[in-house]
Amino acid sequence: MSKKKIDKRTKAYKDSIKNKPAKGLGDIVEDITKATGIKKVVKAIFGDGCGCDERKTNLNNLPKLRTDKAYRCLTEEQYNEYNEYVERRTLKYETADVRMILRLYAHVFAIQHQMPTCKNCGGAYNSIKKLEDRLDIVFNSYKNDING
Repeated sequence: MSKKKIDKRTKAYKDSIKNKPAKGLGDIVEDITKATGIKKVVKAIFGDGCGCDERKTNLNNLPKLRTDKAYRCLTEEQYNEYNEYVERRTLKYETADVRMILRLYAHVFAIQHQMPTCKNCGGAYNSIKKLEDRLDIVFNSYKNDING
């Protein structure tokens, strides 16, 4: 019996993706060990008492990493610095602007990023643009609160 395929362009498919429970680290490790055959080997050697299920549960119970949550607020100085940048920004990133974006992003989201080594490729642009977009959300929430 074959599974019915859902057209990925439909709303039904998108809703099914949204309603899937989030996988924990234990589920991800289990998927990898199944795909590589490690799980079969371990079960063959140690049997059902190998501790896999307990380990999976423990890994699933670890706190999940959140990258969508701002951990710190912008200071007034940081807000003003980013506001000046927003008013003058273009599609080309200057080195000083990239450093400022990385610094503010690290402060607000508590996630460090490295300075891109290749400034001419699209990958570097896209990665900085994603950081900038997330900073824009924080910045605009401040701006809306001020203009109220």
